[in-house]
Amino acid sequence: MSMTELTVAESSLAHSPLNISPPTAMSLDWSRRPAAVNVYEWLQTPEVITELVANASPKAAVSLSNLPEVVAFARITKGNANIGRAVRDLSITVSRSEFFWNPAGHAAYPSSIQSVLRMTHEVTDLTLLLPWTTPTHIFFLVRFPNLSFFKTNLPHEKIKPFVSAHNDVLSVLVLDSCQSDGDCPLAGIALDCLTQLECDVHCASSLMHNNVTHLQIANNSPQFSVPVLFRQLMAPFHDLYNLTLDFYPADIDILRAISLVAPRLRKLKLVEKPIHVGRRISIRRPFNDHVSWYRDLRKLPLLEELALRTTA
Repeated sequence: MSMTELTVAESSLAHSPLNISPPTAMSLDWSRRPAAVNVYEWLQTPEVITELVANASPKAAVSLSNLPEVVAFARITKGNANIGRAVRDLSITVSRSEFFWNPAGHAAYPSSIQSVLRMTHEVTDLTLLLPWTTPTHIFFLVRFPNLSFFKTNLPHEKIKPFVSAHNDVLSVLVLDSCQSDGDCPLAGIALDCLTQLECDVHCASSLMHNNVTHLQIANNSPQFSVPVLFRQLMAPFHDLYNLTLDFYPADIDILRAISLVAPRLRKLKLVEKPIHVGRRISIRRPFNDHVSWYRDLRKLPLLEELALRTTA
């Protein structure tokens, strides 16, 4: 491979050391890599692996921000299992552009992610920001007995087996868009330990339950209305303490719906979204009707904090 064929990720690293410090207190001199050698193939050579392992030291927090770092850390944890066992907070971010035009990177991607996950089984906080095309099998035989926090942008169908396997320990779940046209794939999973949830409005009713104390609902689609969603719930959530949600100007009964669902709410943040074409537009807006706004606020007797962000 010539220098002109390097991917964006490779070219940005070609003339600088690979720094996975402070997570592993390790650096690698990239200037020794021959220009014609693929970065992922180079990271598998015995002398490079030996140097990686020799320079690494255990750290509780590890943040891997590109695929070469993931591949390197996978080699480190295989060479020294103590490095992986020491990790408690693991964050992995990989862009699809890093390996889309690189066959070696494409081949190394899923196995390296899976290897890192398997070798860091003491993790309690896990963040995975990965391409949506990531295969589900990266979670095969991956188990974190003490996992409490999980954040990801992966489609919910991809993470269903993983979430299901950790339903008895997860207390915080931060999710991106579901990417499902039908019901949320996570519906039906008993997340009895879950106390904090952040998700899209499409999935909220499937994931909410009585133990949730902190809830954040994003709504980027004009097809969904939070008041309508709340009216579909079977019972109020008396333990819900902190609520943040998006709403549209047409949701004039937003506060009334909240008071029915979370009558013991103490902290509330409402974020008004811009009006989309095709959505019914209300000139009233919820907070313009002072009488109704006041009446509905009185239905939240324990409310201590109210934050309102408008589009105006």
